[in-house]
Amino acid sequence: MKDSDVHVAFNRQNLKVEGFTDLGKYTPEHQKSVKGDHALVMMFQPFKGKWVQTLGCFLSKGSANGTVLHQIMTEAIIIAEKTRLRVDGIANDGAS
Repeated sequence: MKDSDVHVAFNRQNLKVEGFTDLGKYTPEHQKSVKGDHALVMMFQPFKGKWVQTLGCFLSKGSANGTVLHQIMTEAIIIAEKTRLRVDGIANDGAS
């Protein structure tokens, strides 16, 4: 599958994100051509401020495991810090 083959869309009829599994370079080989059914969004929100910034959006087949979440979160923090956003805490509803 080439990058040009990847397509993700939000279906307004059923309120679901539809597309192939895409966890960036952390996508397991056996899931690369499988439709995703869970969305993962990384966002930055300042303590003082009324804005948010999306850092990344991903689709997984089932819940992403803790190892993959750790890798994606670590990379998101590094990229955010390189752009002078300061990360003091992380909140999620996924694996510990």
